[in-house]
Amino acid sequence: MGEDATGSPAGSEGFRLPAPAAVLVIGVSVLTILLAFADGARLASPPRSFAVFEERGFRATTVVAGDVFDRAGVKAGDLLVAFQGEPLASSLDLVRRFRTIRSGETVRLDVERGGRSLVLSVSTWPNLSPSALAALALPVLVLLAMGIGVFLVRRQSTEASLFLLFCLTSAVNDAGQATLPAGTPLAVAFVSAVVLLGSLPSAALLLHLSLAFPSPGRFQRRLRPLLPFAYAVPLLAGAAVFLPFVLPGSGAFLASSAVRGPIRAAFDASVVASYALAAASFLVQASRAAAERARQQARLLFFALALLVVARLLFRELPLHLEGRVLIGPVGLALLDLVLPAFVAVAIARHRLFDIDVFVRHGLVYAAASVTVAGVFVGTMASLGAVARRLAPGSEAVPLAVAAALAAILFHPLRVRVQDGVDRLFYRKRLDTRRALAESAERIASLARLHEAAAYLRARGEELLAPEWAEVFVRRGEPAAWERVGASGEVESLLLPGEASALEALLEGRRRSFAPDAVEVGRRRPALAVPVTREGSLLGALLLGPRRGDAPYLPEDLDALSTLAALAGPVFERGLLLEERALQERLAAVGGASSALLHELKNPLAAIQSTAAVLRRRLPDDARGRELTEVIEGEAQRLHEAAAQVLSFVKPGEVSARESVALAPHLQALAAAVQPSFEAGRVTVDVDVPARAAVEGNPDQLRRLFLNLLLNAREAMPAGGRVRVTASEGPSPLGPRLAVRVEDDGAGFSREVLERPFVPFRTTKRLGTGLGLPNARRVAQEHGAELLLENRPEGGARVTVRFPSASTIRS
Repeated sequence: MGEDATGSPAGSEGFRLPAPAAVLVIGVSVLTILLAFADGARLASPPRSFAVFEERGFRATTVVAGDVFDRAGVKAGDLLVAFQGEPLASSLDLVRRFRTIRSGETVRLDVERGGRSLVLSVSTWPNLSPSALAALALPVLVLLAMGIGVFLVRRQSTEASLFLLFCLTSAVNDAGQATLPAGTPLAVAFVSAVVLLGSLPSAALLLHLSLAFPSPGRFQRRLRPLLPFAYAVPLLAGAAVFLPFVLPGSGAFLASSAVRGPIRAAFDASVVASYALAAASFLVQASRAAAERARQQARLLFFALALLVVARLLFRELPLHLEGRVLIGPVGLALLDLVLPAFVAVAIARHRLFDIDVFVRHGLVYAAASVTVAGVFVGTMASLGAVARRLAPGSEAVPLAVAAALAAILFHPLRVRVQDGVDRLFYRKRLDTRRALAESAERIASLARLHEAAAYLRARGEELLAPEWAEVFVRRGEPAAWERVGASGEVESLLLPGEASALEALLEGRRRSFAPDAVEVGRRRPALAVPVTREGSLLGALLLGPRRGDAPYLPEDLDALSTLAALAGPVFERGLLLEERALQERLAAVGGASSALLHELKNPLAAIQSTAAVLRRRLPDDARGRELTEVIEGEAQRLHEAAAQVLSFVKPGEVSARESVALAPHLQALAAAVQPSFEAGRVTVDVDVPARAAVEGNPDQLRRLFLNLLLNAREAMPAGGRVRVTASEGPSPLGPRLAVRVEDDGAGFSREVLERPFVPFRTTKRLGTGLGLPNARRVAQEHGAELLLENRPEGGARVTVRFPSASTIRS
């Protein structure tokens, strides 16, 4: 079971580094690195062996092969009691005195070994040669570039802020290997403070990053209380080392084994614990994250962390403690520090850096091919020139001209063949895409039906890019209705109003394929959106999920989809026009038949109703007879209304005689007119409309609109209930709108009705015409209003008619 149902980085709402703070820490880090390199370039190579200060001097615990102590002959266990003939009185003396040594000077070391006093000496050498400085600066610059680059790409996320700080602390730590800490001068004190206080929390930053990325869950939340301790221990350790340089009085206390030993042990334990907990966090996310992408990111980061730990153990820690030597120096350590940040950068920003990947791959391959062809060209010219000079030894210009002409003639077909070979070998997908687009242009132009073109667009998108899922939509009418088209060309469903609004907002102003931000459409989160347009009009859309295997979408993929959509645009437009014309023709035919039918029915229905009325008056004492005559009258009236409803849909009249209609008395009169028939079905009507509520429109058509809605509400409650009619005014992007709501206590709308509410002649009622809602919508549109359907959370249905208010129309 996944920790995060969306698969998105749930830690993205945590710590974020503001832009001014990011600029500040980057500036401080860069300044520290530059000062550290400048200071390290003038120092003699410092001792890198490990020693502990005791009462009379430094006890060497581990001697690193090749450093000053090793070359002087110091052994593990020796006690260094004097440097340059002067006793060592504190833990700071050795660092302070060594900073005064210049490269090439001889260093004298007085040591005690097994009860004997020895005087050892060694000639020093430069700490950083120009080549060593360049080698150390390269990984430091790469760390800075990765941290800043990822932060710029994803600066609104927690992981980008933490990654920037992690890269900065690692870069400062690597640059700090070039120098020695000291309290003076000011520049060196500044470098020492930043290196000792700023670089040591890198393990804590790594732990923090693992708890915020890629998909944190319960395990990560349980570990978060440990973060203050993970940060506090290295900061205290750095302060314990730095303070004696600026506060000499504290040196003796902080240098004592009773203080420094526990601090060093606590720091080592915090680093080990931070790395172990970070590895555990990545491992848990690799198995529990809901999204496959998050699991892959977590596996990648766990692998990188394991690789880093193994490499440090094999190349530094184990050789250092077993043999007193390290297999890699400062430059090697700096290069090793690139491993984990590189993997983290890929995990965080891979989907935003594919342009660079494509540029590098394509650029390198074509550059190699171009160099090869150019070499062939130069070699051909040289060979032909040599042959020409041998054939005409007395002439220089002619052989060169002949050689150039022949080489040019041979070069062009060679270049074409090489380029074609490179495309076939390395970019077969590009060739396949070109071929597929050519086939698509021919195929899609032959399609006549709109839904066939939509299904073909979806099939081509799936074939070319292999996404996890694909959906295609067709947009109809204003306000827009979005149809989801299936793989076989049938309409699967209509988007609900909220889903349609989300899709409209996503595609607004777009004309080409794009990668949308995190937004859900139809309960799915698309990774790529492809609008289908024609001359600026939005006609449909293709939405694609993530690619299988977490592969990114490349710019050439977006171009291919944009081309496909451009090919489909005219077909969509033609299909919509053909369907609209076919619908108009069908409606005209139905309208003619309905008009004739209504004319033929009018007189018989009038005769039936009048005869039933006469019978009812002649049967005053026959209750059963009166009941039957009322049934005859009611059914005749229902038949007349049904025929009139069909006729009003297929042959709508013009909205005429517009006037300001006060809704409160209008709706109250309508409720009073239907109340007797409603009460027979145990349904009551409550009208609560403000007296000032008014709209511009035709009273008769408005009456028909609300009568349709009231009748639908009554029929939704066969066991009785209450119909509520309310109104309120509020703002909208189109200006003030007056919303009239009709609510009932029935079962609510089915999903089928909500998805496709205005399809004519489709009904779920045994004797319905399927034209109630389409007629109501048409009247609403003729009055500039919207008709919205929804189910109430507490049960029942709600139909909202949003009118422009009368004041808005008059203005």
